[in-house]
Amino acid sequence: MRPFLIPFVGLFGSACLFASDEEVERLEARVAALEAQAAAQAGASEPRVPGTGAAGPQKERPGERLLEEGRAAIDRGDVRAARTRLRECTVLYPESAAARTSLQLLDAIALIGKPVATVPVENWLNQQGSNRLDAPTLIVLWEAQSLDAVRDISQVDRATQAVRKRGTQVLGLVRLANPGAEEAARKVLADTMAGFPVGVETDGARQLFNQTTLPAAIMVRDGAVTWVDHPSRIHQSLARKLAGEQDGEPR
Repeated sequence: MRPFLIPFVGLFGSACLFASDEEVERLEARVAALEAQAAAQAGASEPRVPGTGAAGPQKERPGERLLEEGRAAIDRGDVRAARTRLRECTVLYPESAAARTSLQLLDAIALIGKPVATVPVENWLNQQGSNRLDAPTLIVLWEAQSLDAVRDISQVDRATQAVRKRGTQVLGLVRLANPGAEEAARKVLADTMAGFPVGVETDGARQLFNQTTLPAAIMVRDGAVTWVDHPSRIHQSLARKLAGEQDGEPR
């Protein structure tokens, strides 16, 4: 079956989610030129932080399209195309919420390709897990007192049930920001009845993954990071793909 291509017509003309190397090179050159132009126009004025302005719908919607194209590129493992789309979003629509998310993702995906064999864990809160990443492993980093913690942990738990049965490992690492955070983390685990082990994030794990924006989900396969994004984006089909199950079939 031919792939379904989603076109986007904007400043750069017609593009699609499955861009060729030549198209990516052209887009990279245009984005670089726009970045230089924006820097020159800024001059001595105070630099704008992406996502801090008041962008109207005419800027939010195209920014969101570029963000989703960048995320689709991350999902299929095309980091170069992802960087180009995300940079394009921050340059063209700097005041949009999508630009802020794009900036965070650009920082996060710098981790892709990094070798990881083990994860330092301080102690397990709900069940014993393994810090060795011999199997494909999805790691979820979260903060105990986040308002969305129950939603995100429940989402990952549901989406990964099938792949866990076939050998994919899922680990949670919770960041404890204050003395009362461990109690909050245990309550989240009790409320969600998460079926995967969750441990406390150590300083070593924080330095290893270097994710400043939480929550974050990280896929490790064959000894290296292959995917990074928000855990709320994980659904059953993506979980199978990240685990290396081709066309939705079990490995």
